[in-house]
Amino acid sequence: SDVCSSDLRGRTYRLAVPDAGRRQAIVNQLDASGIAALVPAAGRLIANLKVWENIVLPLAYHGGTSMPELESRATALFGELGYSPGQVRDLALQHPDRLGALERRLVAFVRAMLAEPEVLVLDSVADGLSRSEAARALALGTAYLRRFPFRTVGHVEPEPADSAEGMEA
Repeated sequence: SDVCSSDLRGRTYRLAVPDAGRRQAIVNQLDASGIAALVPAAGRLIANLKVWENIVLPLAYHGGTSMPELESRATALFGELGYSPGQVRDLALQHPDRLGALERRLVAFVRAMLAEPEVLVLDSVADGLSRSEAARALALGTAYLRRFPFRTVGHVEPEPADSAEGMEA
């Protein structure tokens, strides 16, 4: 089926899946679709590369965008997320293992945004975060739709335990 039919565009959807294995299979299928970019809870960053390399190298390898243009666009996106140029510079030189959970997700988000996907998949982006961090992570979908208003955001997350009670047959 067409994951990106016109009636889905410009909207945000939440998919709550109780089984972790099934949820991962759904996320993997969306990620492999070619139209979606994934922002996973762990960030999916390569440990021995600096943040900046994690952002621009995959895009430079797969696309026709120049490094200076990617760097400029990434810096602007981090600015929209509240980072000053100095903070972006400091963050860019870090290795992923030195980042907090929210920062890893923000880096993955910037990388996804630079790919300009038709569908942005936010996989359990609020898991393990404080309330204020979770609010920032969940707002990434809004930031995506501000830039790409006719595209789609999908939140894939575990189903809350209390909603599954009494549903066993």
